[in-house]
Amino acid sequence: MLMLINIHSAKCIGVQAVNVTVEVDISSGIGIHLVGLADAAVKESLLRTVTALQSLGFRIPGKRIVINLAPADIHKSGSGYDVPIALGILAASGQCRWNALGDYLIMGELGLDGTVRPVPGALPVAELSVSDGRKGCILPLDSAEDAADYYSGHVYGVRSLTEVLRIISGEEDVSDLLIRGGDNLGKKASGVRAGEIVDMAQIVGQEGAKRGVEIAAAGGHNVIMIGRPARANLLWPRQWRGSCRRCRVRNPLRQARSTPLPAFADTGDLWPSVRSGLRTIAHPSRR
Repeated sequence: MLMLINIHSAKCIGVQAVNVTVEVDISSGIGIHLVGLADAAVKESLLRTVTALQSLGFRIPGKRIVINLAPADIHKSGSGYDVPIALGILAASGQCRWNALGDYLIMGELGLDGTVRPVPGALPVAELSVSDGRKGCILPLDSAEDAADYYSGHVYGVRSLTEVLRIISGEEDVSDLLIRGGDNLGKKASGVRAGEIVDMAQIVGQEGAKRGVEIAAAGGHNVIMIGRPARANLLWPRQWRGSCRRCRVRNPLRQARSTPLPAFADTGDLWPSVRSGLRTIAHPSRR
């Protein structure tokens, strides 16, 4: 029996996430229609989703499939709606029935073979699932690891669409897919290359600058250094990373929000960001 299915997803506006409901309806007719102010990346997801479902052995109904991204007055962008759309098609066509479909907030990009790829904005999405009182959120594994470090709620990390089906079925033990906060802190900290870190002992003199950097690192503050560009000044950004490895950010969620979402999703960096303004233009400026 065909029916209207609602899948809960989200969209990031700045550093906040808002609810997006993926509505899927299958009725008499032909074609797949996507509405709801979606950009080109979202519209292209239809072909990816259909190919992924067929590669996993599911069938695409030979009827009219209408997919609405509500609310319709908010622009939708990105590839994070692939997984919700695929689940909506499976549920609306009656190929699968799940008991816990409405309990989770779901995001993820689908590969043609059914793998789930990372999407930006994991932190705001996880925060939204907690504030909405949902059982948890289902995210790509890399994205879920970033989100789980800041929330005690249930964050599930998946590598493929079949793992998503396991979670929302509500009939299996999926504790192996639950990402626990803090498990990845050491891995991310050790991911900083050794050449990017300079110990404080390697800098001779400049006691005032040392003291300022120590205080800023301990309190999670920003630092701006003004003065004539010199080779020694290039050490300070790298030394800042070394100091912050020993002094964790007091409010990591606020720090993560201040970093551009796509960049943060790619690096998973838990330490304060460093932006060095010194460039090679300093050499001709001395003349």
